[in-house]
Amino acid sequence: MTKHEQGDPLSPILYNIALEPFLRSFTQDSQFSGYTLETLQELRIAQEPHTSVNIKFLCYADDTIVFVRDLRDLNRLNQLLHTYSQASNAKINYNKVQTLSMSDLTSLHSTRSLSVLGRATVANSLILAKCWYLLRVSPIPDEDISRIRTVISRFVNTNIFPKLSWNIFSLPKQQGGLGILDPKIQQAALYFKWIKFVLHQGNHPTTVSLCLRIHLKNSFGTPYHEIPLLLKEGRDTYKPKLLYICNLLVKPLDLIDRDFGGMSRNPQACLLLPIQAVFVSSTGSFRFPRICKDMSVSDVFMYNNELDIIQRRTIDNIDQRYRRSVNKLIRAIASGSLQIFYFFGKHCYSNTNTGVSTSLGNTSPSLFTSFIDCLKFHLPSAYNRRATHPTIPCANWLAFWSLSPTCIERNFIYRLIHRKIPHKDCLYHLLSRPGISPYCSICVVSIDSIDHFFFSCPLKYLVWQEVIREFLWPTLDIAKIRHALCSLDFSEVSYCLNPKLDGDIVLIISLSAI
Repeated sequence: MTKHEQGDPLSPILYNIALEPFLRSFTQDSQFSGYTLETLQELRIAQEPHTSVNIKFLCYADDTIVFVRDLRDLNRLNQLLHTYSQASNAKINYNKVQTLSMSDLTSLHSTRSLSVLGRATVANSLILAKCWYLLRVSPIPDEDISRIRTVISRFVNTNIFPKLSWNIFSLPKQQGGLGILDPKIQQAALYFKWIKFVLHQGNHPTTVSLCLRIHLKNSFGTPYHEIPLLLKEGRDTYKPKLLYICNLLVKPLDLIDRDFGGMSRNPQACLLLPIQAVFVSSTGSFRFPRICKDMSVSDVFMYNNELDIIQRRTIDNIDQRYRRSVNKLIRAIASGSLQIFYFFGKHCYSNTNTGVSTSLGNTSPSLFTSFIDCLKFHLPSAYNRRATHPTIPCANWLAFWSLSPTCIERNFIYRLIHRKIPHKDCLYHLLSRPGISPYCSICVVSIDSIDHFFFSCPLKYLVWQEVIREFLWPTLDIAKIRHALCSLDFSEVSYCLNPKLDGDIVLIISLSAI
């Protein structure tokens, strides 16, 4: 194997053959127990096909994870490793540990002469790329995500004042951002693979997805792993300290859009939901009784098989612990302060052609399919919720990025559009120090705003007039030039006296020179 170069197609095959005896020593060793994950007895459903799974190891490519239950397993693992090393001449490297400093990575590139777009490219391809594997396999708290954002923000904002905000440069380029990948959103996207396995694999789940399903059930105290994934209301009774892995699964789902209004009728699944999941406060002031966290829809409603509808239980059929809370919910609905979600309300009306099995004993993997199908497994909405520059169409941004100015010229235009150019009025309000005046240093009579700094100052006004006379069309005025630079719409300034010149390039060069 040592004679095969990296990338040789035979290498992974030979590696698998060489590792196979080591893995089989685990599966055939009765003294090595591994770890058994079981669904809690009180959460098991009748005829549920998978209630436990025993794991001794997991493998992916050249990575192997071994699960040990106790000290006895650990000692047995060392014996098996020693035996395998003696037989194969392979050596286990216990010191193969690396630490990665993102600050050191950014310092390597901070001195390079790059435009803001160039820094964004470096941030994505050379700095953040180091994080993606870690974000995929390890639970990273929000505090560490914020630190990563801070490091990237400092790198992109090198020699820029006032600073560009994260919400600006993490937008897509066609929306006025720099296309920098948000670690929080990227982590969510990486976890969608596991989430889809957990939600979609039916009666034949992989070992990993089966472990995740059992862990979700035990952690959230529910017989159905789909409920805490689909609905925030299904997580109200959890213990936060036990949910590092669970949080990695539920947080990404909270970022994506879902609309249950278009789902097909599914009364048996609706009755299993938490009661708070089918109501919405119309005023925002209604507070559910605390005991509602322990209630499901079936505690208040029941399915009428003859009418094919969900209807409210009579007071005698409601658990005595919940009657007071149920009366409060009914009064809130009658007063209009509480409303029923449409996806549940349509189950309260007769529909003879449902085509849906309504047996409440149905535990098929398709029980929550109608809910799962309403999830939109993409994250553009996470960007769209942020405000973009209101006056610049996507086509103008794309045309701007296709230009080839110098990094200084590109930075000037980009910072001008986002109003991130330092000027006297800005310094006056930010620093508020004695001796700092908001008035222009050149003309001394006007407040030095961004528009004054670039266009309105009398001396710079003369410069623009000379640019118009020398290069551009004589009918142009400075107002049109300002509009073209701030909106990236160069249609009115595209004509030049010299046909070999482009109006947009003339304006960009002139602006950076000023």
